[in-house]
Amino acid sequence: YGMGRADLSLQWNIGLLFIIPVAVGLGSKYGPQGIAWSLLFVQLALFVPGWLILVRPLCGARLVDYSKAALMPFIVSTIAVLPGYFAASLVDGALLSLLLGVVSAVPVYLLLSYHVNREWLDAALEVLRPRSTV
Repeated sequence: YGMGRADLSLQWNIGLLFIIPVAVGLGSKYGPQGIAWSLLFVQLALFVPGWLILVRPLCGARLVDYSKAALMPFIVSTIAVLPGYFAASLVDGALLSLLLGVVSAVPVYLLLSYHVNREWLDAALEVLRPRSTV
């Protein structure tokens, strides 16, 4: 959008309009987990085409650079989810499991983000700070 090429994003999203419902339909035959797995597969399959169509033409980033930028938040999220998953599995009840999982995962995510993605964390905290009205 910032490069004045919203048309590329529109074309990409129109393409997704045809791909995502098919993936959801196929995955739904295997329940909610099937839908999640099919959407994950679609995202992985579209990673390189998305770079080719959206990223490379606009900013010239190499696939390696783009992959590194995407991989770090994925790694941080995966590491943070592990204690949340194990904590949630200790209790019965969906709401309590969710609450315990979030309470366990969020501090780990923030701590890791502090060390590997400080710029993002500072920006997120800036958004959350109340603005003074003068």
